[in-house]
Amino acid sequence: MADWIDENRKARRYLLELLYAERHKARNQEVGGFIARRDLGDAVPDADFHLAVLAELGHIKQDGMRWRITGSGVLYLESLMTKE
Repeated sequence: MADWIDENRKARRYLLELLYAERHKARNQEVGGFIARRDLGDAVPDADFHLAVLAELGHIKQDGMRWRITGSGVLYLESLMTKE
């Protein structure tokens, strides 16, 4: 696999892990668990590309300039963890 493709996969997983942790610690699951786009942009290169891909897959959702992992994203990330 091309190195840059592997790096992109790792970046998307890292974003999911950040969003998972934020949602898990949210007191109010209805409105909490969001991370601002600027903070996610500091976490990985090409964040807009990765956020768009994850959103297209239904793993994350956007509210203005904030992002949150979805239930589907939680299950997807947990399934990756069980394969390791």
